[in-house]
Amino acid sequence: MKVAGLQLFGPAHLWTLTLIAIVGSIIVLTVRLAGNPAVARSVAFSLAALLVVNAAMTYGTRLATDRFDVSTWLPMHLCDWATIAVVLALCFRWQWSYELAYFWSLGGTLQALLTPDIVADFPTIWFLVFFIGHGAVIVSVIFLTLALGMRPWPQSLLRAFLWSNVYLLCAGLVDYLFDANYGYLCEKPQRASLLDYLGPWPIYIGGLEIVAAFAI
Repeated sequence: MKVAGLQLFGPAHLWTLTLIAIVGSIIVLTVRLAGNPAVARSVAFSLAALLVVNAAMTYGTRLATDRFDVSTWLPMHLCDWATIAVVLALCFRWQWSYELAYFWSLGGTLQALLTPDIVADFPTIWFLVFFIGHGAVIVSVIFLTLALGMRPWPQSLLRAFLWSNVYLLCAGLVDYLFDANYGYLCEKPQRASLLDYLGPWPIYIGGLEIVAAFAI
């Protein structure tokens, strides 16, 4: 399946997913075998720095190439919020930011990796910053969970559900003001995704709420 250059589950996509899985496994095993808090802190800050630098490169490249569009490039995607949450968790080990990163990455960032809504193929800068950013979020959550022992609590589901609705309200407001589609509240992604199984617009938005509620 192709959409304007990027082949979904083609060689570049599959090799990138494999590399992310390998890097995540190496990081977790290295920290666990080292058993040294200093090593864990170094890895945590390195991952946080990678995410911050990657975000800076993304927005810097958009500005430099005149591709910055307020309707598409504001940090209002759920993955952007997951990135902020996981950077805070890596730097400060805050439980609330970890649990938001945990649920948002599983619910949004992982889906973005599997069904990327981008047209750029390897080795363009857009391909690289997309997969580095999304892959580093997943690796960071795995690192926090399996290497540092952080876990979502029973009440984490309710907090994540409430914060997700805060995100939806904010994304909806920005969509209305700038004729955007953050959170895919106005239409589904161009590529196949799990939203395709939740009905047409706007029914799939209610479907997302129902799925999230049943998770609690």
